Amino acid sequence: MIRRDFLQAEIEKLAQALAKILGLKKVGKTQEAADLINKTLLQDFNLSLNETAQYDADDFKALLVSKNYPTEKLDLLSRFLLESVSPFQQNPETFIVLNHVLTIYQFLEREHHTQSLENLNQKRVILQFLQQ
Repeated sequence: MIRRDFLQAEIEKLAQALAKILGLKKVGKTQEAADLINKTLLQDFNLSLNETAQYDADDFKALLVSKNYPTEKLDLLSRFLLESVSPFQQNPETFIVLNHVLTIYQFLEREHHTQSLENLNQKRVILQFLQQ
């Protein structure tokens, strides 16, 4: 019960950080949003965006397995990674991060047996972008 309450509080905190990032981007404060993304990834996921972008697909999947994030936290990780490269630009870092997001979606589907309409839509958008 305590673990579930702790997890719920952690998820709520991450959702609030994501909302703040979206708000910062909406008013044009992209650098502040990028800083908050990096800070949140470090503090709450123990991940560095720069390091994460250097993983190949197999290493990133192994990282997800080793971290053993709960479903909700994995979903939020995908959203933070998406926001880190949004709007999408044609560069290697964006391609790597988007492929990592697809890996998370696949991991959620196969290992956690979870899908969402939002993730399915994002997956479609990502695949269209990557095929350009």
